[in-house]
Amino acid sequence: MKRGLFILTLLAMLPILACKNPNQAQTPPPENQQTNVKPDNNDLLQALQGKWQSTTDSAYVLEITDAKMRHINGGKFAGESDLEVDGSCTNVSCQGAAADDGWCFLEKGQFDIQCNRVVKCDPDTLQYVAIGAANGQMSFKKIR
Repeated sequence: MKRGLFILTLLAMLPILACKNPNQAQTPPPENQQTNVKPDNNDLLQALQGKWQSTTDSAYVLEITDAKMRHINGGKFAGESDLEVDGSCTNVSCQGAAADDGWCFLEKGQFDIQCNRVVKCDPDTLQYVAIGAANGQMSFKKIR
């Protein structure tokens, strides 16, 4: 009786065992699988540092020092705002900005917040789009 039960159990398991390839390597999932890793917000803020001149209006300059952005137009101070990097573009002010296309930084004024999606930022070039602004495409070259 026990032998018959053993054979019956073995026959029931045969289709299941037959589907497995004993030579197939079982690869464990990667321990630290990372997808679409973005730089740290502090690193992104560091990339913005410097003096940037508009490529379309040479009189317009941005000076970014630490977490401050100064706007200078025609050599005259035009305003200052606080900066905050939002590498994932998740701030409510950034609605409509896709982080897949870049990263964002926020200009925080006394009464408003402007989200800017960075399209390109390297040692020589800064290009960004002011989200929600008409003609919001901005392009700068580094001058210092």
